[in-house]
Amino acid sequence: MLHPHRPSRPAPDNLPPAPRWSLRAACRGIEDPDVFFPDGDAVLIEEAKGYCRGCPVRPECLIDAMDRGEAHGVWGGLDASERHPQHVRRRQITPSAKKRNTKPVGGAGGRPAAA
Repeated sequence: MLHPHRPSRPAPDNLPPAPRWSLRAACRGIEDPDVFFPDGDAVLIEEAKGYCRGCPVRPECLIDAMDRGEAHGVWGGLDASERHPQHVRRRQITPSAKKRNTKPVGGAGGRPAAA
């Protein structure tokens, strides 16, 4: 099935290489990538998102799609409307964001500092 938002001809040979994270993606090797372009059908969108659940590179995929301004399909577990900048802030999806925001409160071991 041809997708209205994807070219119908083969990609040129001079495309940049795929990002390294994509080698670990849960969707790698899926026979029909059109599953990720469900055209607004809620059932098909959930099916596409199912591939993303538990994917080890979901945050990287989402960041890459947002950086490229990807306007169609399911990327990083979100559809195009969910990837809209007003809905997603980069720090919410960056894998290391939790590490940066988890400082112990108070003194050593998370106990309140002595006065």
